[in-house]
Amino acid sequence: DPQYTTDCLRQGICKRYGSEKVDVVVLGNSHAQMWSPVIDAICQELKLTVLFYTADGVPPFPSVPPQRKAVTTFSPDEWFIFDSNRVKLITARNPRLIIVASRWSRFSLDDKISKFLEGICSQGSEVLLIEDPPELAIGAVSAPVFISSTRSTTIKAQSLANLRKSAATLRSLSEKFNCIHTVQTADLYLANTDRVKARSGNEILYIDADHLSFSGANMAKDRIESEMSKILTNSFPR
Repeated sequence: DPQYTTDCLRQGICKRYGSEKVDVVVLGNSHAQMWSPVIDAICQELKLTVLFYTADGVPPFPSVPPQRKAVTTFSPDEWFIFDSNRVKLITARNPRLIIVASRWSRFSLDDKISKFLEGICSQGSEVLLIEDPPELAIGAVSAPVFISSTRSTTIKAQSLANLRKSAATLRSLSEKFNCIHTVQTADLYLANTDRVKARSGNEILYIDADHLSFSGANMAKDRIESEMSKILTNSFPR
């Protein structure tokens, strides 16, 4: 939408379904964008104002302090602006809930991320990490194209070892930081121990090996909404 052309760097995309105050901030990369329509619908139902500040190929959490470096989507100067603004927006908006999603199998915790998370907890925000769905063993091809070549509604899963490892990493974060919560999604998409649900009726659930379609992401809507509601009910309203 043309109205959002410059917002990706400066202030994010804000959907005001509640008050002027931002209740929810969404951070992350293309995996956060994958869940964003679902989160948007949930926030509309719950009358929460939500701010989306995501971009393809970026680390899920900001560095403290921000650095100038080239990343997939941005030049070094653009990245410095984007990463700095993630911290500034959260500090200024002081949201009740920060939702973060990423391709967690490629995530590793370091001291800069720990420093950021300590700051989040100290300011009183809660954090919800959305765990990954299982990946498809289809290589770098379109999931709809791949699915169209088979009558099966399931596809062989990429090794689940990385999925289990990344889920364990996120759960360890929730044990280390009292403001962090996780929501599991993988079981919704597993047909059995080594196959993934890729189609439901006429609905294609994936767009490629690791990104869900809107129909696929929507399968987790009730679970994500339940976790959001529980966190927000237990958090102190500001």
